[in-house]
Amino acid sequence: RTPSDYPLRWAGLAVTIGEVIEAALPHIGHADWQMVLSGVSRRQSLQLAAQSLAYMYKQQLPTSFIS
Repeated sequence: RTPSDYPLRWAGLAVTIGEVIEAALPHIGHADWQMVLSGVSRRQSLQLAAQSLAYMYKQQLPTSFIS
């Protein structure tokens, strides 16, 4: 069932989550499943992840520099 040109074929992933949800719930598009199932849009999820990573990075920076 995995297409030969699927980019994650090496990982054993046959299809994307969006494709599975779209097949099981045809009224939900493959691009909208995050919002429907979790209440958070894909854009908002990515923004929150980026903000979290930036905060963790900032916490690892030294508070002062010795010259």
